[in-house]
Amino acid sequence: MDDLNTYLDTGIIEAYCLGNLSPAQAAEVAAMAAAHPAVREEIEMTLAALGQYPKSPAPRPELKQRVLDFLAPFLQPEHIDLANPPLIHRFSDANAWNSALAAVTPDIEEQGFAARVLKETDDVVLSVVWLSADLVEDQHSDDEFRESFFILEGACECDFEGKIVRFGAGDYFDIPPNTRHVIKNISEGLPYVKGLVQRRKAA
Repeated sequence: MDDLNTYLDTGIIEAYCLGNLSPAQAAEVAAMAAAHPAVREEIEMTLAALGQYPKSPAPRPELKQRVLDFLAPFLQPEHIDLANPPLIHRFSDANAWNSALAAVTPDIEEQGFAARVLKETDDVVLSVVWLSADLVEDQHSDDEFRESFFILEGACECDFEGKIVRFGAGDYFDIPPNTRHVIKNISEGLPYVKGLVQRRKAA
């Protein structure tokens, strides 16, 4: 009996009544119900309790339009003006950036690394980079600058002092302060990983 009580306490009956079990798990519960009246009674009680829950009220017809009107500005494609490029962030649009940068080529080339500075002010430096080899950067503190990456093409693997994370096109990430990091190109079908690097002066 203790084993049966333990079985009933697992929450499997509630999941069965809600239809959240796999076919094999549901068949197991049905078999238990056929063999044990207590299981069958628990199922009946659970179904009766669920039947007493009120149905969700229908949303007002005008609510859908209000939501769509609110979201409309956020659903528009991002416009990238390279004469005054925006800062990158986790909601940046990789497709918009790739379109804007289609004709842009590097003007800085080193072994395994190429880049072009898009914006440079006292507060921010924004560059597009093409990385075909490993990029090793020493740690920098938060009171120097904050560094962020936005991947546009390909993929990379980042080693943050032993913590390995992989990023692909559309991914944005901040470099943790005081952390030595190694960024490695792991693109398939491309000789490089392409992305934006942003360094913002600490406030």
